[in-house]
Amino acid sequence: MNKVTDQQGRAGSRIANIDALRALAALAVCLFHFTRSGFLGDNILSQICRQGYLGVDAFFVISGFVIPWSLHQSRYEFSQLFGFLSRRFWRLYPAYVVTGVLTLGLWYASSLVPGFRGAAPHLEHGQLWGNLALACAFNGTEWLVPVFWTLAIEVQFYVLVAVMFPLLVHRRPIVRFISLAAWVGVVWCEPSGNLVLAYGALFGLGITLFLRTAGCESGRASWFWVGAATVSLFWVRGIGSALVGLVSYLVLSCAPAVRLRGLLFVGSFSYSLYLLHIPLGSRIINLAERLPMTLGYRGAAVLLALGVAMVGAYLLFLLVERPSHQIARRFGNRWQSQLAPDDQPKRV
Repeated sequence: MNKVTDQQGRAGSRIANIDALRALAALAVCLFHFTRSGFLGDNILSQICRQGYLGVDAFFVISGFVIPWSLHQSRYEFSQLFGFLSRRFWRLYPAYVVTGVLTLGLWYASSLVPGFRGAAPHLEHGQLWGNLALACAFNGTEWLVPVFWTLAIEVQFYVLVAVMFPLLVHRRPIVRFISLAAWVGVVWCEPSGNLVLAYGALFGLGITLFLRTAGCESGRASWFWVGAATVSLFWVRGIGSALVGLVSYLVLSCAPAVRLRGLLFVGSFSYSLYLLHIPLGSRIINLAERLPMTLGYRGAAVLLALGVAMVGAYLLFLLVERPSHQIARRFGNRWQSQLAPDDQPKRV
């Protein structure tokens, strides 16, 4: 088996589980937001749902693998930075903007309902530009949707990993070592939570898997980095983050391919679900707070909120996210058209 075929085989087993892990991460975040403030009462189910915020950590591990692998498959060079960022822009931003507009529309519509007790709809210029530029954390304004802050972290990662990629795959082991050590160890400096550096060990787990899959690191070296990242996460972010990071790595690297069609289906539009679950599902939860405090009633409300969010998310995927992916692929094709025929990257 040649090197390219071997890499494709290893990557195939990783990629098979990405959608499944995305689905689980998105569902976990949904349950976290739908059950906050004791909506389900004080029971074991409520306590489990309180940990759903850790689904964000799983998303960061996934990005740590997927983005470098995409760069590797495209034979990325630093001169292609603008093309890469343009492609990521089209994959991320259209659904993000539509979600923001929909959130404002629902906010205004809700304010017209008799008995509305929330804040009157308003949007200051600073908040508008902060959301449009994914920079609310830096201008002191509020995100329209609470989960938007994670997209700002993702964008920072795109830029940083694109700049560092030549170092991560450098032919000299010492250069690769220092580059990966920076990702795994930067959390010890306790950077601001508004910066990607605070989540470097999570992204570092995904980068480690990429380097192993691409044949840049041996299995033994990879396990060293997995251990180092897990220790860093445990010490700085706590046992929950460490366990989710480690399990996410194991699911992508070692677990057999998931064949559950329903889970894979949800994974295919998990980004849209992640964006829309608060604007849509949380309104169901707000209405359901008038129901008796019983697990049956409240549990049914959570399932209804999840169902409404999933329907809306799938429509967002069909109408906005998937077309924007097609635009993003055009930028990828431009990259490849600039390469000589013998240099064309192999597809997985």
